[in-house]
Amino acid sequence: MRKLSFSLLFPLIFGAIALAEEHHHAEAKAAPKVASTPAANHAAKAVAPASAAAHGSHGAPAVQGPDAAQALNILMQGNQRFINDLMDKGHKNSDRRIEIAKGQHPIAIVVCCSDSRVPPEQVFDVGLGDIFVVRVAGNVLDSIGMGSIEYAAAHLNVQLVVVLGHERCGAVTAAISGDPAPAHVLAIVEAIQQNLAGTTPAAGDAVDQAVCFNASAVARQVSSSAPILKDLVTAGTLKVVAARYDLDEGTVKLLP
Repeated sequence: MRKLSFSLLFPLIFGAIALAEEHHHAEAKAAPKVASTPAANHAAKAVAPASAAAHGSHGAPAVQGPDAAQALNILMQGNQRFINDLMDKGHKNSDRRIEIAKGQHPIAIVVCCSDSRVPPEQVFDVGLGDIFVVRVAGNVLDSIGMGSIEYAAAHLNVQLVVVLGHERCGAVTAAISGDPAPAHVLAIVEAIQQNLAGTTPAAGDAVDQAVCFNASAVARQVSSSAPILKDLVTAGTLKVVAARYDLDEGTVKLLP
């Protein structure tokens, strides 16, 4: 039997996912109509993703949501609200839960550490269904994490990936400590060490520099992941950025 090429197999896979989603919604009881939330995120209103009813031939939304620059602006404005204790109540209630039960249209993919002090929804002051999150200690990626990003970028048409490292990351600290890592923690440490290979920290906080090196390396890994993500980046329909979160100040700063 001749093997299907990836270009043919890819839409078949995501088409099957879309059909499964539609079948689930058809069997579910119709949800009551609710008024849109008055307190919905004011930054996101202007570039709200398209209705879940609009679909392309493979089940992906036919109309794009915000582009990468708009999505990044929404996230950074949300971070400013978070810093100043002015967090929005929109997209965080039962109305929003009912709305997104019909389908998801996140504005960004966030790859971040599992650290309990770095919840991306709070850090960027976004609500239910607003961001597609991939979380693992040390914000490193394996094939499963990369596949998750591919799904959101290719099937959900998300145009922005943010790789978020954070101050005093325990996984990064372990990676540069030189101490042996136990059990499956070793896989995390080794992935970070590979990301740090060839880097030279300057005088100062070695852990914090390693955090930034690691986040930037993961961002490059995403951008160069063939064939899906690299092609999207080359086409200009996907932007990947690295950032650092300050545990004390709550600020997110983009890395060069």
